[in-house]
Amino acid sequence: MKLKKGVKRFLIVLLIVLILTAVILWFVFGRGEKKQEPQTATVVETLDDYGYSLRSDATSLQKSLFEELKQVLNAEPINEEEYAKIVARSFIADFYTLDNKVTNNDVGGAQYFYSAVRDNFILSAQDSIYKYVESDLYGDREQELPIVTAVDVVSVSQTSYTYGETTDDNAYQVEVAITYQTDLGYDTSRTITLMHEENRLAIVEIS
Repeated sequence: MKLKKGVKRFLIVLLIVLILTAVILWFVFGRGEKKQEPQTATVVETLDDYGYSLRSDATSLQKSLFEELKQVLNAEPINEEEYAKIVARSFIADFYTLDNKVTNNDVGGAQYFYSAVRDNFILSAQDSIYKYVESDLYGDREQELPIVTAVDVVSVSQTSYTYGETTDDNAYQVEVAITYQTDLGYDTSRTITLMHEENRLAIVEIS
C-alpha cells in the first residue's frame, strides 16, 4: 500500500514538472518565434473633395507637398498653374520613391491619375519600374530602393489635349527634374500632361 502511494505521488510530481516545463518552453521559445505582424500603411489625412490622401509612410517631401496642395486648393480662386505643378511634383515624389512601398503592387501616385487611365497606369508600373520591388511585409527587406528628395519644375505650359471624345483646351504640360537620395539609375526628368476631370486636374500622360 505504501509503495502504491509512493508511485502515485511520484507520478503526480512528474506530471506537474512536465506541465511546468511545457509552459516555460512556450514562454521562452513559442513567443520568440511568433511571426511579426505584417506592415500596413494607414491614411492620416484626406482631401475628400478631390480624392487625395496622405499615408502614414509618406516621406518628408511628400508631406510638404501635401501641405502645398492643401494651400492651393483652399485658395479662392484656385491658381490652376500652381495646382498643375504641385500635382506633377506630388506624383513624381510618390511614384519614384520605392523605398516606402510594401510590395510591388503598392504603386505610388495612382490617386493623381485620370480615372479612365488609372488602371492601365498601375498595370504598366507593375510590369516595369515596380516589377522587381521585393516584399517588405515584415520589415526585413534589404534591397536598396530610390527615395526622391526633390522635384523641381523646369517648365509649365498650357496645351490642348484630347482623350477619347473629350478635348481640354486648358490642359497643362509640366516638365520636372528629379533628385534622389542616392542615384540608382532611375529617371531624372519627366514631362507630365494633365487635363480637367470634373473639379480637379488629373494626369493623363507621362513622357
